[in-house]
Amino acid sequence: MSRITKIPILFSLLVASTLQCKKEVEPDNIFIPDENLLHALIELGIDANGDSIVSPEEVKFITSLDVNGREISDMTGIEAFENLYSLSCGQNLLTSLDLSNNPKLMELNCYSNQLTSLDITQNSYLESLRCYFNELGDLDVSNNKLLVEILCDDNPLTEIDPEFDS
Repeated sequence: MSRITKIPILFSLLVASTLQCKKEVEPDNIFIPDENLLHALIELGIDANGDSIVSPEEVKFITSLDVNGREISDMTGIEAFENLYSLSCGQNLLTSLDLSNNPKLMELNCYSNQLTSLDITQNSYLESLRCYFNELGDLDVSNNKLLVEILCDDNPLTEIDPEFDS
């Protein structure tokens, strides 16, 4: 191989390795498979740089989120909102909601969905829960010692663990 052909090959390798290094230092974007949730977050201005992608840096300081009535069926991505104190996701199409990675949550409004599963077991600061008009068969509030308000009418609940006294 002549010296002239080696230079473009070496240059290509250098460019490829530089791009690979740059890619590794960029923060991962938040995976949000539900288009309606993604559009709601964009409309709410959470996508601060306007690239139609939500990054961990953009949600870092979000403490309250209202995505009521947006036809959302999947809240995947909400786990990245680690400083969330208040979440309103009522009047959507949710069948399950896992908030175990949102430990600072104090208020949850998830009424009028189709929830059969609600994980609030890691939300020890939760004070208010409105989950009425869903399909919940059981509800574990055993780790929610600060819970002072729970509205869960119109669910086929057979068990609330532990028994909740208001």
